[in-house]
Amino acid sequence: MPVLLESTFTLHDEAASTVGVDHAQSHNDVPGLVWKIWVRDPDSKTNGGIHLFTDRPSAETYLAALQTRMDGRPDVTDFHATIFDIKEEATRITHGPIDVARAAPSQ
Repeated sequence: MPVLLESTFTLHDEAASTVGVDHAQSHNDVPGLVWKIWVRDPDSKTNGGIHLFTDRPSAETYLAALQTRMDGRPDVTDFHATIFDIKEEATRITHGPIDVARAAPSQ
């Protein structure tokens, strides 16, 4: 069953708020990750992402690595992340792009 991982954090280094092409492309190799939407609120310095994973174990593995990475960054505070089950029937009615998770190749 596909799940969403939502993560946010405060990034205190404005120069680091730009996502490099290589960094973004590296997410195409994350096992189970179907897509990621990168988010930022410049007023609050909040950054983060909304990720669709094919399954909860893949999201949990990614989240553990992300937590370690964020813990090691002195320019990051207030890291929060939640994995959500998707209400599939209602999401399909409102055209949420979750069926792509079923079509994603196994990694």
